[in-house]
Amino acid sequence: MIFDIQFFDPQPVGFQGFVCEVSGACVSPDECLACALNGAPGCEYGSPAIIHGITTNMRAPGFSTRMAQGDSPVDFGFSATELLTCPRKYHLAQMHPWWDKPSQLYWAFRGTVMHSSAEAYAAVDPLAVAEVRLFAHFSLRGHRVAVHGAPDLIRFNPQRSGWEIIDYKTIHAIGDLHRHTCRYSGQVIAEMPFPLRGKSITCLWCGERHTSEGVHIEKIPFQPRDSHVQQLNIYAALIEANARWLADRVNAQLQNAGSALTVPPDAPVVGAELHYMSMKQLQRAPVEIAPQEERQALIVEHLERILQDDLPPILTDPGQVWQCNYCALHKVCAQAHGGKVGKAALLAQMKAAQTFDPEENLKALGF
Repeated sequence: MIFDIQFFDPQPVGFQGFVCEVSGACVSPDECLACALNGAPGCEYGSPAIIHGITTNMRAPGFSTRMAQGDSPVDFGFSATELLTCPRKYHLAQMHPWWDKPSQLYWAFRGTVMHSSAEAYAAVDPLAVAEVRLFAHFSLRGHRVAVHGAPDLIRFNPQRSGWEIIDYKTIHAIGDLHRHTCRYSGQVIAEMPFPLRGKSITCLWCGERHTSEGVHIEKIPFQPRDSHVQQLNIYAALIEANARWLADRVNAQLQNAGSALTVPPDAPVVGAELHYMSMKQLQRAPVEIAPQEERQALIVEHLERILQDDLPPILTDPGQVWQCNYCALHKVCAQAHGGKVGKAALLAQMKAAQTFDPEENLKALGF
């Protein structure tokens, strides 16, 4: 097991600072903040509060495991976000130092802005709880593992006799999506706010680059991201694992407010919504909460991927390799792999195999 081993090594690991937007040099958080305080010439992200916010939002390697230590010690701890990230990236971040541009880290920071607003709302609603970290424990591969998460807002709904979850997400634009499906492989290449017009797009399923003639385009309603849906299902499992504690907390709040309402200790999760926020509008997206057994299986599946004795393999799922484009550990990953990673690796693998026959697939798809 390689978790946290190098955290105690004299060589630093984990987030070390920023890649300067202007010079491309690696700088410490203090150096970046000092530059921002002096006007940050040529840098659109040279805002002192934002640089400070991004830095304080970072977590050192081993943070989740240390946070999970309590009355019941564990071998490893993972947040819901860590479970849903690339397991190889997670391991590499425990083993190597890394830097990234403020522009790449800005979106994750911006997503935390609503946390204080959710906490302010929960302070005036005795049925609500905000930003409370919940834990659930699992035994896997001979290890005791804690999974944790802090939903933005949890509220007991007396009319539905259960808990409802709201999680806030920032997004560039909200509106209908255009689904681009490869006419050769029948697989979805991308879902984007705009249709492909006069440009080309690479299908990571068949390995070819297509113009609009090789792609079927249809307009579909706005869809929540799959990883966000999974995150809320993990939160639902955490809430039900801590239902008695949450009930005690909310019942104390209700009593202090002079309310006669009481929350039962075994109240289930009855609803969940993602609230996507762009600079122009808000989009509420209801999320279907899977049955308890499926939620448990989802968590175990992700734990199996991340709890590996060796470095997990590179991403090869065409629907997942987009993450490599934004990974601060891309070069380290490629060096450890000894070759290309991400989209380049997938395309090279497909070309080397030469097993895809576009004409045969067209016939099978009825064209």
